[in-house]
Amino acid sequence: RIGQAGMSTAGMQTLTVKGKEVVAEALPETGLAVRYIRDEVMFRFQPDVPASEIGSILDRYGLTLLSTAGDPLLQLGFVKVVVPGGQDVRELIGRLAREPRLQSPEPNYVANLFQAPDPLYPLQWYVTGMGFDRLWKRATGKSEIAVAVVDTGVDGRHPDLQGKVLSGYDFVHGSPHAGDDLGHGTFVAGIIAADANNGIGIRGLCGMARILPVKVLDKRGWGTYEDAARGIVFAADRGARVINLSLGGYGASWLLNAAVDYAASKGCVVVAAGGNDGVARAVYPAACNGVIDVGALAPDGKPWAKSNRGRAIDVFAPGVDIVSTGPDGGYVRASGTSGAAPMVSALAAYLLSEYPELSVRRIEHLIRK
Repeated sequence: RIGQAGMSTAGMQTLTVKGKEVVAEALPETGLAVRYIRDEVMFRFQPDVPASEIGSILDRYGLTLLSTAGDPLLQLGFVKVVVPGGQDVRELIGRLAREPRLQSPEPNYVANLFQAPDPLYPLQWYVTGMGFDRLWKRATGKSEIAVAVVDTGVDGRHPDLQGKVLSGYDFVHGSPHAGDDLGHGTFVAGIIAADANNGIGIRGLCGMARILPVKVLDKRGWGTYEDAARGIVFAADRGARVINLSLGGYGASWLLNAAVDYAASKGCVVVAAGGNDGVARAVYPAACNGVIDVGALAPDGKPWAKSNRGRAIDVFAPGVDIVSTGPDGGYVRASGTSGAAPMVSALAAYLLSEYPELSVRRIEHLIRK
C-alpha cells in the first residue's frame, strides 16, 4: 500500500530497487500501490524493423538502449530503455503506444514478496489438510522434477535442503550463485522439497522435486518485473517443469505475459501467489493467462482474511502458520499466499512425476478441478 515499504513519506526514505528510484501510484479506492522504476521503459519492436530504423526511433524519443546481447528478454523480443531525466514515464508510454513500429510499451514494474512473517512435522497441519499424507502412500513416481523457485534465491546449504538444490542464477547481482540473503526463497523451497525422514526439521511435500533457484528479489524482498521475466525464461530454458512465483505487483504487464507464454511453450506449469491485501484485485504474474493463481486458506478451511480474492484466484491452498526452512539453517513460521503457492507447485510436480505424458493444460485442469 502507499506509505508502506519505505515509500517517500515524511520521515521515510525513498524506495530504490537495484539502485533505481521507484515511483508509486495509488489504485483507485483501495490505496494499493502500483510501483515502477522512475526512468525505465520496456517494449518490443515489430519483427521486421531494421537495425538502422531502431536507432532512429530511439533517437527520436531521446531513449538509450540498456539491453545487451545474451539477455533472456531478447527471446521475448523485449528491450529496456532509459528515459531522459525529467520526462514523465506514463506520458512517454502514451506516445510510444502510438508508434507503429513498437509494441507493448510499459513501465519497468516493481514486484515484492507475498509473505507476512510470524523435530517440526507435527506443526505441518497443511499436510493432512491437502491430503498429501494419502498421496505419499500411493505415489509411484520416480523421476526427479525440476521446480524453479523464482524468488530471493535459495540457501542450498540448509541441512533440510542439501542435495535438493540445483545450480541456478542471481539476476539481481548478475551472478551464478543464487544464494538467499533474506530467507523467503528458502522458505518456499522447503515447503516443496525439504528432505524427508532425515531426523531433522520438516518434510517437503514432493520428494521427487529438485529446486532450481532463481534470484530476482533483493535482500529486502523487492525486484523488477524485468528480472522476474528473465527468471521465468531462464527457468524454462534450464528444464524446469514447474515455476513457482511467490511474488508480484499490481501492474498488468505484457512482459510477464510474454514470459509466461514462453514458459508454457517449453512445457512448464507456472504457479503464482495471489496477494495478501484482502481485496478482490488481481496481481501479476498470478493473473497472467496460463498461470495458476493461488489464494491462502486458514487452518479452518476458510479463505484467510488477508488473502486476495475474486475471479482471478484459481485455487486456494493452506497459507497460514506455515512452518518451513529459514535463514542460517533454521526454521520459520509464516503466513501468506507465498506459502500457499508452493503447495500447488508441489502438487504439480507430483502429477508430472506420476504422469509425465500429460500436457501443461491437462495438469492445470486437474489441479483446478
